[in-house]
Amino acid sequence: MRSTQLWAYTLALREEFPAAKELRIRKAQKPDRTVWQLVGYHPKHGRIAKKIPATTESEVFQGARSLMEELETGRKGRPVPVGANKRIERAAVDGIVAKGLRDATTRSQVGHVRQLISFMEDRSLRVDEYNLKVAIEGLAPDRTQRTRRAVLEAARKVAKIAKVELDTEGLTYIDSLPERRPDISDEVLFRRLDQSLPKIGAEGAAWVFRVIAVLGIRGNGALSWNVDWFEHIDCQPGDQLLYWDSKRNRQAFTTPTIRDWWGHWKLNDRPAYLDPFLMPHDRPATNDQIHAANTLLTNYSALLRRKVNKNASETIGFRALRHQAGARLLESGMDLLAVSELLSTSIAQLERTYASKYRSRAIKEAGNRL
Repeated sequence: MRSTQLWAYTLALREEFPAAKELRIRKAQKPDRTVWQLVGYHPKHGRIAKKIPATTESEVFQGARSLMEELETGRKGRPVPVGANKRIERAAVDGIVAKGLRDATTRSQVGHVRQLISFMEDRSLRVDEYNLKVAIEGLAPDRTQRTRRAVLEAARKVAKIAKVELDTEGLTYIDSLPERRPDISDEVLFRRLDQSLPKIGAEGAAWVFRVIAVLGIRGNGALSWNVDWFEHIDCQPGDQLLYWDSKRNRQAFTTPTIRDWWGHWKLNDRPAYLDPFLMPHDRPATNDQIHAANTLLTNYSALLRRKVNKNASETIGFRALRHQAGARLLESGMDLLAVSELLSTSIAQLERTYASKYRSRAIKEAGNRL
């Protein structure tokens, strides 16, 4: 029986090389190893059974291409010029650094470019369209994982530097469905936040979780404060609060999504422990400030799972609290644009995340109006 992958390689080889129309790729099992061969009839060399230079199945097609070039020209496959890929890598990295992005973003993009070039260097692959596609599939085989999006973007940068036309049709990242989170009432959520957060023990943790529960902003937004806010003993829906959204790199505004919780928890009384982690509300934070804040928040999330419950993040973790705030705003009847501004997210993301709530609300509204 034909290996589906090998047969796909055979068809691709025949499409690229007309002389391969009566050739096929097959696998042979030796006592100590697996080998692959190109067998069949070649118009120039007659019947052949040539070993393909490959050590794994993922390398077979590239090896078969090199073998076909050798059969066509009589010369061994052209080696990648020493340093050619590295020069492309350096140019791509310099272009990323020159953009002046956040330190974490720069590190991520540079890392994926280097990973891509390293993959190609290890296999002696030159930068061309086919080999870039091989690298994308090799480094990120699952199109629903965010790694695919990052590797694909790195490949586009490399292709641009190398002046290679890269057709990414069929390779693009597929945005997976949003995580389905349990629906819990505000009463239950309030009780859990009151009872569970003190168990974490870490100074400032309960305050951060509760601020996010009330406002629905991202974690490090809770550490980006205008000190004038704290003149309000009780902050209620409609009071405008300013902060800096580091993900979107802009000043944003928000307001409590529910009444009285701010005052109940005395959130105007910020723990002094958090002072070294605070970031400005009217300008971008430095890379060091963002790193320190994100490290603190990551530690709080780990403590939540360890000290409260390993599944606690599903209901009172940062993402879950933000989700509950969004659901609360939508249930109130606010339009999508207003909710997207308060949560500093896109309308498209809201539509995807809360589609089930739209359906249930549509039925309810039909009953009230018709």
